[in-house]
Amino acid sequence: MKTIWMGNDETGYDVKKAAMVFLERKGFWVVNEGVDNRLPAGCRTAAKKVLGAIARENCLCGFWFGSNPPYPGCTPVSSPEDAAKARTRGTRLLWVPTRSPTPDARLFELVLAFCETAPDCPTSTPPRPKTPFATPSDAPLLLSEALRCAPPKTPVQVLLDTDMLTDCDDVAALALLLRLESIGLANILGITVSSGYPASAAVVDAIDTFYGRGDIPVGAPKDGSGFRRDDSCFLDKVAAEFPHAIAGNMEAQDAVSLLRQALAAARPQSVKLVTIGYLCNVAALLRSRPDRISPLSGMDLVREKVSELVCMTGNFPDDPAIDNVNFTRSPQTALFTIRNYPGRITFVGRDIGHNVFVGDRFHELPSPHPLRRAYELHRGRYGTDWDHHTADPSTILYAVCGLRPWFALQSGSMLLNDDCSFTWEPAVESNKSYLLQVADRHETARVIDALIRLGKDALPPRPEK
Repeated sequence: MKTIWMGNDETGYDVKKAAMVFLERKGFWVVNEGVDNRLPAGCRTAAKKVLGAIARENCLCGFWFGSNPPYPGCTPVSSPEDAAKARTRGTRLLWVPTRSPTPDARLFELVLAFCETAPDCPTSTPPRPKTPFATPSDAPLLLSEALRCAPPKTPVQVLLDTDMLTDCDDVAALALLLRLESIGLANILGITVSSGYPASAAVVDAIDTFYGRGDIPVGAPKDGSGFRRDDSCFLDKVAAEFPHAIAGNMEAQDAVSLLRQALAAARPQSVKLVTIGYLCNVAALLRSRPDRISPLSGMDLVREKVSELVCMTGNFPDDPAIDNVNFTRSPQTALFTIRNYPGRITFVGRDIGHNVFVGDRFHELPSPHPLRRAYELHRGRYGTDWDHHTADPSTILYAVCGLRPWFALQSGSMLLNDDCSFTWEPAVESNKSYLLQVADRHETARVIDALIRLGKDALPPRPEK
């Protein structure tokens, strides 16, 4: 997959969005480093990010959309012919002046001509950080530095909903959450799986048990709403090789009952509901009626007890619904949840985690270890390089540790279409925001990797609850 980097100033926001969707539909991987609003701020930082990335990473090329050039002497290009000539001359960053906020067909021809010209264009997966990682003993120091601006006063109360199905990054996300709990930053109230595969709940319970938290309630959908695929390469083997008390989804607690019980017992506005899978359980919770657990409906329970829904999904700011599987594999529940959720939603897009990679040092984990085994089975199919995206672990990092110094919030509203494609409108306020990458992606990877690989002897005593 060819990687394209994009930046823009405030005048190029709409054109950049259109070009991103156009190239994603053509099969390119687009890394967005531009300004995601129409305010005249942050443009210089965006330009530095794009220029630095193109100089540092093994990427194809990049675009700068804006009224001013990204660096002095940069020549503007206004036609497909000029773009093709620039690429054959070795130009790697193209400045496309944005004289109009409305893109036309000529713009798309120009963009495509630049991307497809030059026989030596490399192909690559999204660029992977290869700087030295921290050792496990460095992790407490890294975390201490990272949280110096906004240390949590009390452990974050987390309800996690995971698909735990085809991708091993769900295992890494759960391992990270358990590590953050072990150092007193989180308290896991329960875990539900949105997968209909029988071994999904068993693997969650096996990981919890391995980390000494086999007492965490685990739930699964009982009404057939969980999405199921039978091509997981690691679930059955991890379930067979590691101890667990829950035999499978049928033996797990009903997901909606678990969520309602946890919320009913929680303090007002104290819970973060974190979903790194399909939205069937969240939708079922919202649709639930008063019962013996609580006299409140699901909507009212969420409105009263949940401070934030943290949702891993999509490519921001616009998504053509090509690979946004957390929406498209259970589309009706996604549409219902996003359109009707009564509180604050923060989206963690694929554009965050799919440019931050960890896993190669999971070889160093002791054996047997469920995380090491999951990556061995999943990533080992492609060789010994286990580095993998962190869409789900990045979501956990934000949910527990907050924004600084890794992320910033982009406010606005989401126009969600019936096919689960969406566009983002920054000028219209709503209950929704999405994350922007602020810190260097290599540093974010270092922190995630170090925390996941923390050894028990490196952990400080866990605070009493």
